Amino acid sequence: MVAPAAGGPLDLVADGVTGYLVPPSDPDAFTAAVTRLAADPAARAAFGAAGRRKVLSRSWPALTEELIGHYAAVLGAGAKGSRPAEVSL
Repeated sequence: MVAPAAGGPLDLVADGVTGYLVPPSDPDAFTAAVTRLAADPAARAAFGAAGRRKVLSRSWPALTEELIGHYAAVLGAGAKGSRPAEVSL
């Protein structure tokens, strides 16, 4: 993947891990990154595998479990000395 280093892509693309980030509004940098990726099948495969792992970690079940953990931590901090209630789906 080649994406601009701005906005939403910054949350999704890890430069050199899941794709290449290029400066926004720099068509030469974009062209160079696409050309480099097109010529490197190993990088394409590695980026694809890393991207899949990242996407799977952002599934609804994974995000829900993370959110429940945050709520449990906040509820536990608010009740001094008490244990947070067990939360499950």
